[in-house]
Amino acid sequence: MPVRIIIADDQPLHRVDLKDVLTRRGYQVVGEAMDGLGVVTLSRLRRPDLVIMDIHMPDMDGILAAETLVREKIAPVIFLTAYTDQALVKRARDVGVVNYLVKPLQESEVVPAVEMALSHHQQMRAMEERVRFLSAQLETHQIVERYRGRLLEQQGLG
Repeated sequence: MPVRIIIADDQPLHRVDLKDVLTRRGYQVVGEAMDGLGVVTLSRLRRPDLVIMDIHMPDMDGILAAETLVREKIAPVIFLTAYTDQALVKRARDVGVVNYLVKPLQESEVVPAVEMALSHHQQMRAMEERVRFLSAQLETHQIVERYRGRLLEQQGLG
């Protein structure tokens, strides 16, 4: 099953170029948006495997949109943007964006960025699942130990 991707950019030509690159490489573009609010709404509806978006878009900027997608665990995000200043890169990192590509689009960089983002996302999900499992085990152990202590007290063995 191909990887399902949503792309968002307020420039139609950039969306067309990116869609062309992705589809030629075997990815499935399941939606396009031209603003931050649109990409969040579309992503909630379509549940893509990945979102690739610009940072500066109308209605809701890409950083806020990415923060929403990451917080709601909808999809990992890659930024494809012309902006490279350190403050913007830091904000992107801080909201949990998994990769940052600089325009103009270099086709040779797209597949590695997509594959690394997907791999990173899978690793994070596996770690989150492991943490949930270990937390449940710890909670069970604590309950068992409390009851064990009570039983020992009741039997005068405490």
